[in-house]
Amino acid sequence: MISRRNLLRGTGALALAGAGGLTWRGAVQHVLQPASGPAYSPWSRWPADLARADGLGWVAAAVLASSPHNTQPWIFEVGSRHLDVLAVLERNLGAFDPFRRELYTGLGCAVENVVQATATAGQRAIVALLPDPRRPEHVARISWEPAPVDPSLADVIGRRHVNRGPYNGRPPGAERLQRLRSAERSGAVRLVLVEAASPAGARFAAETLEATKAINEDSEMSEMSERWVRHAWRDIQTHRDGLTLAALTMPDALRTIAMMLPSVSQGTFKLGWLRATEEGLATSPVYGLIVVRDLDDRVGQLEAGRLWQRLHLESTRLGLAAQPLNQWMERVDRERQLRGTAPSARGMAQVTGLPEGLPTFAFRLGFPVRLALPSPRRPVEAVARPVA
Repeated sequence: MISRRNLLRGTGALALAGAGGLTWRGAVQHVLQPASGPAYSPWSRWPADLARADGLGWVAAAVLASSPHNTQPWIFEVGSRHLDVLAVLERNLGAFDPFRRELYTGLGCAVENVVQATATAGQRAIVALLPDPRRPEHVARISWEPAPVDPSLADVIGRRHVNRGPYNGRPPGAERLQRLRSAERSGAVRLVLVEAASPAGARFAAETLEATKAINEDSEMSEMSERWVRHAWRDIQTHRDGLTLAALTMPDALRTIAMMLPSVSQGTFKLGWLRATEEGLATSPVYGLIVVRDLDDRVGQLEAGRLWQRLHLESTRLGLAAQPLNQWMERVDRERQLRGTAPSARGMAQVTGLPEGLPTFAFRLGFPVRLALPSPRRPVEAVARPVA
């Protein structure tokens, strides 16, 4: 998301600062271990944390789930035989997500990680979505009962990371794609996989790039996105959320230079995001879309998140990399907010090939060129509270 040209300019500036300044800046930013410190400890403690008592093991799985811009919009109430998942609406993306559609998708991801964790512990999760109309923030209650052990996806919870770098272009193959299709379970959501080289794939790529440009030109959306960028190592350890340079999957040398620079300008960030999106689309053999009947249906949003979490876990197990690419859907939401209608949604049926429904989530898929690093996470103690 940062262009090589600007990085090289920054390199010159750093050289002028002198070796002593470089050494100090490198140490402060932890450039040799960019994904280190307490903010990353929930990853290294998995799966040992699964053994925590009183339902906290399930929360340890939940905090490692995917969420939009790594906002982690959740809190958990832990009972003796149930876990309640609650939305923290303040942790939203504002103009990026005006209807909180993506926020609820992220909550669905947390629900699914708990489901997978219970399975590996010899329990079967029983999920009730939106169980209490009197508490709209109460998105799910998860209880459990004994069942045969099924460790298939929980084993990779600690290895699942978004890979924002280029992929090598090699097709995943029919068997892997069929394994991914088997993750589709709920009739409320559908999975569509599209070859990048097909007309539908070309349309998706073009619409995604146009949406990225539109977002960059929208000052309110850009400012909200920038609010969740954590550049300084100290800020990462303090907030333990958001987007970091370490998670952009850049080459090691470029990442080191970027981390030693002062915070990048919004213009540089926008250009870098556009270029990274272009490269990501061009090197990915497959795109995926999760389709719902109604964009505003909360259950559909939660189920979309659950499906994405299963897909990303399964992709990780199969040796595939994946990255959400939701710019097109975000542009549709922004148009709906400002105009009441969404002209940019007109081509979506041509991509999905479905007679009804709209995509609520999209991603790219392929074999990675570089391994992805984790994103920071808030600890169990910060997001869990016991209840009777």
